[in-house]
Amino acid sequence: MHVPGGVTQREATCNAMAARRSQYDRHGTKLRRWLAWNRWRMSGGIKESPEGIQPFGAQLMTDDAGHRFLVRQPRSSASAKPLLTWEAKASQSQLDIAGERQSADTQAATKYSATFEKFLNDYDLTADQICNADETGVYWKCLPTKTLAGNQERNATGFKLNKERLTVLLCANASGQHKIKLLAIGKFKRPRAFKGIVHLPVTYKAQKSAWMDKDIFHDWFVHDFVPSVRQNLRKLGKPANTKCLLLLDNCRAHPHESKLVSDCGNIYACYLPPNVTSLIQPMDQGVIRNFKCHYKNDFMTKMMNENVNPTEFQRSFTIKDAIFSLVTAWNAVTSETLLRAWRKLWPKVMFADLVCDQDKDFEGFHIKQRASEVQELMETVKLSLEDNPLRKLNAADIEEWIHIDDDIEVASTFTDQEIIQSITTPEKIEENCSEESGEEDDKVEEKISWAAAEKGIETVIKFVEQNHGFSLQDVMHAHMVQNNLITKKLQSRKQGDIRKYLKKAVSSSAADAVEAASVPPTSSAADDTHVQ
Repeated sequence: MHVPGGVTQREATCNAMAARRSQYDRHGTKLRRWLAWNRWRMSGGIKESPEGIQPFGAQLMTDDAGHRFLVRQPRSSASAKPLLTWEAKASQSQLDIAGERQSADTQAATKYSATFEKFLNDYDLTADQICNADETGVYWKCLPTKTLAGNQERNATGFKLNKERLTVLLCANASGQHKIKLLAIGKFKRPRAFKGIVHLPVTYKAQKSAWMDKDIFHDWFVHDFVPSVRQNLRKLGKPANTKCLLLLDNCRAHPHESKLVSDCGNIYACYLPPNVTSLIQPMDQGVIRNFKCHYKNDFMTKMMNENVNPTEFQRSFTIKDAIFSLVTAWNAVTSETLLRAWRKLWPKVMFADLVCDQDKDFEGFHIKQRASEVQELMETVKLSLEDNPLRKLNAADIEEWIHIDDDIEVASTFTDQEIIQSITTPEKIEENCSEESGEEDDKVEEKISWAAAEKGIETVIKFVEQNHGFSLQDVMHAHMVQNNLITKKLQSRKQGDIRKYLKKAVSSSAADAVEAASVPPTSSAADDTHVQ
């Protein structure tokens, strides 16, 4: 069959299909650019569209390379077909914007180290005035897989790795003299394990995926980092206007450096260049690994002390236990470990305080430290009973366990579908952290009385005094805890007396007012009548 113009029906159909495919390809190209821009926008660029244009209307968009393109809002299911077709056909791998995920740039790292040192010299900044912070993910109740396996099998049948996690932010200064209180991010605002706990040794925040985000980081900078740095500088006798620099990597969850400035402008942040994090960022030079080794050692010690099946211990281990173990691990990280972590970025800071003037000295220390971390965990394993599954662990198993949570994402990675959903139905992706965890909680926490607490500490003191395994310093620490307990008890009693007095005074005043209001008013006319 022919159509006007001498073109057959088949040729016309093919031409129409080619034109449609070309149109779809143009849509695909535009959508790829649009998704790239929105991925950057959602992960840290800006929250508003360029030039105030709302996404997915008829708008002009600009991607990172400066290309401008038009995205039109679908008006019907038919016009939405190119989008659906492109989604089905374009199976793109997700971009990882984090610096540590990309290939390390040795040349850029070397260049930046020289620039960094010159900057510190120009502004006369000391090691006490330079800090580094970095996030890491922790599988806080993850067991070594071999503890659940039999002698002839590598993994336990049906065992699924526990991936309950926290994101933890570590921060310390270059001298190793000052460590900032840990920031821990979980999924629930008020975990049931926190019930009855008055004080936590960390700053705890909730995010639906336990990820760091810009709001949490900014809040930490303003309310934790800046006050802590100022307090430390005062303790060192520094002037009030002393500068302090916070060095950060290019994590998508970090706000723009213009927003990370203290109110007086003397405490501020700057960013490392892309692709150098794994090479020169101090926290990545053994600090985070050392921290995790201490945590796992504490976790393993508690598991052996319970003397129960590993899976039973895992079920009973709560997020509260994990938080206190994390703080114990952070306190165990030595100032020498923190100081030596700056060797690659700022060698002079280490050489100024340590007798270590050759590269091989540092490398030897680094290798020795890694070996000692594994050895320490192996020594802990040897303390377990003969029938304990921990006895099956060897050095390779311990090393695998140490690195099991190295690749946890600490910030959100948006898929194309999530980007599209955030634009078309933004109300569905608003953060909605659960108030409480869904864990079973059969135990009813009883409130410990002062008398029970005193009796408990007396028992501890007697045990410590009679056991040769404790030093005189340990005994004195126990007595100091007892003295502190007695002091707090007396203060609590005094505050209770004051509250009782105030309550009694208020009740007495209220009773007088009621009595006064109940007496009927008297008049002179009534009095005259009574007299007559």
